Amino acid sequence: MKKTLTINLSGIVFHIDEDAYEMLHQYLAKIRHHFSQDEGCDEILSDIETRIAETLQSKLADGRQVITLADVQNVIGQLGEPEQIDNEAEPNNEATPKSKSSKGPRRLFRNPDGAILGGVASGLAAFFQTDATLVRLAFILFAFVGGFSIVTYLVMWIVVPRANTSAEKLEMKGERVNISNIEKTIREEMDDVKKNVKNFSTEAEKAFRQKTTGRTSGEAFLGGIATGFGEVAKTLMKVVGALIGLFLLFTGIFLLIGLIWVLAGGPITIDADYGLQAFSFQALANLIYTNPILANISLASLLLITVVPVIAMLYFGTLLVAGGRARVRYFGRIAFTLWLIGLGMSLFSLASGTRNYMHQRTIAETSVPIIPTADTLRLDINTLRYQEIGVITAERYDLDSWDLLWTTHNGYRHLRPEVRIVQTPGEQIEIIVQKRARGANPQAARNSAENIRYTFSYEQNRILLDPFFAFAEADGWRAQKVIIEILVPPSVYVSIDHKIKESLNIYSRRSRSEF
Repeated sequence: MKKTLTINLSGIVFHIDEDAYEMLHQYLAKIRHHFSQDEGCDEILSDIETRIAETLQSKLADGRQVITLADVQNVIGQLGEPEQIDNEAEPNNEATPKSKSSKGPRRLFRNPDGAILGGVASGLAAFFQTDATLVRLAFILFAFVGGFSIVTYLVMWIVVPRANTSAEKLEMKGERVNISNIEKTIREEMDDVKKNVKNFSTEAEKAFRQKTTGRTSGEAFLGGIATGFGEVAKTLMKVVGALIGLFLLFTGIFLLIGLIWVLAGGPITIDADYGLQAFSFQALANLIYTNPILANISLASLLLITVVPVIAMLYFGTLLVAGGRARVRYFGRIAFTLWLIGLGMSLFSLASGTRNYMHQRTIAETSVPIIPTADTLRLDINTLRYQEIGVITAERYDLDSWDLLWTTHNGYRHLRPEVRIVQTPGEQIEIIVQKRARGANPQAARNSAENIRYTFSYEQNRILLDPFFAFAEADGWRAQKVIIEILVPPSVYVSIDHKIKESLNIYSRRSRSEF
């Protein structure tokens, strides 16, 4: 059987064993003696007692009612002895063990120090060891996207406790709660108070000197009005700057996401005539540059030219919101250098790409002359070809070349041909298919023209034309073009189906020289 005592520690009543009380009493006496000559002794002792009371109270959570000697020893082991403060101040002590021992469990609190509205953002910044300005910017930006950050902020303001004691502020920063850190926190707070008092005294002294310089009351009044207007103008400029900064940030983020998505190969959806069609800048670069290295250089140059200005927009927006406190050294020089590199790469890729279009060659294929068996020649279109390449037209045949260009089938791309109906003085019908393409040299242009595929058929005074021609993806786009010339005698009437009018570019002339 042990003798127990009842004590009041930081407003909390405890039942404690006599031997535990003696040890706790001696411990607090040593702390009081250690800090007796220091300014802020009462505040340090009060915070230490509060921490001891919180720790002892947590040890009674399992249903026990009496504080034992082991409990007090455990608390003292956590807080440390007062003599350890002097030992930690020795310069010969190594920094590594000290830094390890100074770490403790991290808890989320609202930080009253530097708080603007409730201390939620500054508390999160302390918890995640980041800048409070960045957290505030995140809340503001997400407020524009659905507004859920406003609700989150209000809920955290209500739910998250405020860090009132030095121990709670240490836990908020993830620092170990011991005597040394508690003393350090209180001293920092007292130093801040001294600075504020000193600044207030300096401002008061300036005001007193201005008042005693012999100015008249009218001059003082006008000076006060001018000062007031100056402060109001300064505040308005800060507010306007912050709003402009938010606009730049909001716009820059969406532009940056969109540009990275597009230039990284993400598909862009266009409204094609037969439905939504997707293409990408990567595919467009591969059309122009058959060399993958040149295609990647062109994409990289486009990335630098477009993304660097957007990043600069984000940077200047952050500066305006943060009041110039988020400067990055040499940012302007680095950004301008990267942009110039992108410009140089784009000029190089542009010069390399234009070489593929320097020369043009045309190949003409003439069909066997056809003797008309009737006075009417029908022109029709082979609609089954649409289904072969996976295009469902739903009785719509007005597909332009842009729509067909992104339609690939078995390694081929497709474009619309041009049909020319020409009156000829002869008595026979002739069909001439001209295949035209460009290249880096005459032979390359000729090869691209020869690789173009186009077919048609004729039977019983009816010409069935394909709605498109095809060229290999490996050849790239070299301004390929197919012209179908249909030479008909004056005695033959040409009947054109409505489908072919919608699908092909048809021109009618009296002679070939008119084209």
